[in-house]
Amino acid sequence: MSHAQENALIDRMDLRASARVAGVGCVIAIVVFSLLPGHQRPDILHNGNLEHFAAYAGTAFLLVFGFTRRFAWAHISALSAASALFEILQIWIPGRHAGVDNWLASSAGAVVGAVLAFHMSRYASRKSG
Repeated sequence: MSHAQENALIDRMDLRASARVAGVGCVIAIVVFSLLPGHQRPDILHNGNLEHFAAYAGTAFLLVFGFTRRFAWAHISALSAASALFEILQIWIPGRHAGVDNWLASSAGAVVGAVLAFHMSRYASRKSG
């Protein structure tokens, strides 16, 4: 392996480690923001479904890119199940309401983010290999 290939491998490993840390941070943020009372939750994109889609797409992307590709469907399933649980729990949180549309937006975001990361990771592996 050449010096340039070794450096590229190290850079990719650092990027994957950073993606893992950021992905776990995003999971924590999703849990916190999903369970906050309505008056404490920030309204960033002014569209709940778009916020759900973006949060779950970004999280899935980071998790799939940071961890191995073969667990992509596990990440998607876990994020979708978590989203469903959070929507149910919001029934009892003041100022929040459960919505199937929010769950669908979250699940769709997880799929899109995971698929993008899967293909990007595959492409990066082929290009450097």
